[in-house]
Amino acid sequence: MFSTQRELGVGVAYSPALAGILDLDAVDLLEVEPRMFWHAEGGLDLEALARLAALPQRKVAHTRALPVGGSLPFDRGSLALLQSSTALLGASYVSQHLGFDRVEIDGEERFTGMLLPPRHTDAGVHRAASSLKELRTELGLEVAFETGSSYLRRPASEISDGEFFARIANEADCGILLDLHDLVTNERNGGDRAYEVVAALPRERVWEIHLAGGYAYGGFWIDARSGAIDPYAFELAEATVGDFPNLRAIVFEIAPEFVESLTPEAATEQVRLLRSLWSRRARRRTVSACAPRTPANDAAETELSDWESAVGSIALGRVPTGEFAGLAADPAAALLSDLVDGAREATLFERSPLTMRLLSAALGAAAFRSLLFSYLRARSPEPFAELEARHFLDFAETEASIVPYLGQVVALERASLAAANGEVRELRFDCDPAQLLAALAARRAPRALREGDYIVRLRGAQIEILDCADSSAGARAAKRSA
Repeated sequence: MFSTQRELGVGVAYSPALAGILDLDAVDLLEVEPRMFWHAEGGLDLEALARLAALPQRKVAHTRALPVGGSLPFDRGSLALLQSSTALLGASYVSQHLGFDRVEIDGEERFTGMLLPPRHTDAGVHRAASSLKELRTELGLEVAFETGSSYLRRPASEISDGEFFARIANEADCGILLDLHDLVTNERNGGDRAYEVVAALPRERVWEIHLAGGYAYGGFWIDARSGAIDPYAFELAEATVGDFPNLRAIVFEIAPEFVESLTPEAATEQVRLLRSLWSRRARRRTVSACAPRTPANDAAETELSDWESAVGSIALGRVPTGEFAGLAADPAAALLSDLVDGAREATLFERSPLTMRLLSAALGAAAFRSLLFSYLRARSPEPFAELEARHFLDFAETEASIVPYLGQVVALERASLAAANGEVRELRFDCDPAQLLAALAARRAPRALREGDYIVRLRGAQIEILDCADSSAGARAAKRSA
C-alpha cells in the first residue's frame, strides 16, 4: 500500500484566523482539520467546506477526531463525517494523532478533553497499526500518523519513542508525520533526545514535517502550537530535512487562539523559513516494505485498557485505581488535569462569553472559580465546543439562579449557539437588551435595567434589537461584541 505520492510543497495548518493575517497565495498546501466543519448534532457545514475546497492550494486532512492508539473502536458517526469531509476537500491523504481521547471508566465511556499518550509496548504498537489499517480501508485514502508528545514519565519497561514510531509505521505500512516540536517537547520534559528519535525512524516513511512553537508552564514545556517556530525545532529540521526521500510537505502549525500573537510580517517569515527548508529536501524516491505483525495476546490488550483508564482518570481530575494507580504520583499528573480544565474554560469563554462574564462579575472571583470547578468535576468534557457550552448553560442556570438577569443571558447564549449554525432565532425580553449587553461588554454586573417590551433577533453574528413600545425607534442592529 505504501506509495511515493507527488510532492505537495510548503503549507500551513488552515484556520480563518491565520487566513486573516497571511496571504494564502504564499503557500502550496492547506492542512485542514475537517472537524471544524462538523455540527455537534451531526452533518457538515457544506457551504464552508465548498469555499475551502475551491481554494487553489492542495489539501491534506489532519484531525484529532479519530486518534489511533486507543483500545476503544472508532466512533462510527465521526468516521462517516470524516469520510464525507475528506472527499469534499479532495484531500491527498489523511494524518491522525497517535494517542487516545476516549476511555472507559467504571463501565462508562468518557471523552478526556485532550489527547493522551499510548502505552509504548508491543500491544501498543499493534493497536495503533491495526487502527491505521482500518482507517485506510474505511476512507480509501493513504494515512499517516503524527509523532506525539507526552508529559508523563515513560516506564523503563516501555520501548523508546523512536522504536515505537518506527514499528507502528512499518507494521501499518503507512507514512509518518514528523512533528519536530512534539519531539522537542518530549526532550525538554525529560524524554528521549529529539535527534535520537529521528535517527531511529524509517526515513523513507516520513511524508510530512510539522513545525510549531510552545511555552513553559508549571515546570514543563507545553506543546501548544502557540507562536513562531521554535528555534531548536527549526535547527533539527535543518539538520535532517535532506534525509527524507519521500517528503511531501512541510507545514507550519499555530492554534487559532494564538494567531493574534503573530504579526502579518511574522506569519510571512514562518513561510519563508519553510521555503528555505523545502529547498534542501532530498530528491530520491524510495518504497518501503512493511514489517511482519507479531500478534498481541489478550492479557496485553487488557493492560492497554487499564492504562488508558488510569491516564484518563488523571486527566479528568480523578484518582486512578488498579495496576496503574501509581501514575497519580507522576509529576505530570496535576498538569494533565490542569490542561484539560484550562482548555474547557477557554471553550466556555469563547462559546458562552456573556454567561461567563455575568457570573464572574456578579459572584466575584472566588465564588465564580468555585462554581466553574464544580461544573468541571460534575461533567466530563465534550468533543464539540457547542455541546460543552450547552451543558454549562444548563448547569449555571440551575446552580446560580439567584444571579440577576442570568435567565435572559442564558436564553440569549442558547439562541446565539443555534444562530451560529445558520438558524434565525427571536427572543422576547422584558428588560433593555442593549443595556444588558453594554454592561457585560464592560464586564460589569447589570443592575436595574430599563424595563420594557423588546424583541431580540439573531442571525449569525448579528443581533437586532426591536423596542416594541417605541415603533419610531425602529430596529437597532449591532455586531455581537460583548
